[in-house]
Amino acid sequence: MRNLNNAIKHNRNIIDNKTKNITEFQNKAELKYTDLLEFYKRIEDSGLNFLKSLSDEIDKDLYEFNEDRLDKISDKLVSRMDTKTINNLIDKLETKK
Repeated sequence: MRNLNNAIKHNRNIIDNKTKNITEFQNKAELKYTDLLEFYKRIEDSGLNFLKSLSDEIDKDLYEFNEDRLDKISDKLVSRMDTKTINNLIDKLETKK
């Protein structure tokens, strides 16, 4: 979408190296309005799908903690904390239950 938008704004020839591989524009010397409509129809949900996927990944990062992830977190913390600080953190976490 970005490449097509830039080609429309800045080039006389919309079909250039960045847009010629778009399925709807392949093997065409010039574009028709219907070609643009077909392209948009195919990709119109892409932005929403991307945002939904991003939202899901952020949610997962904030709230899901499987064993592997907990191991990685604990390894990072242990490498930076002394025993006293680790025990202090454990105590604080246990009081938050």
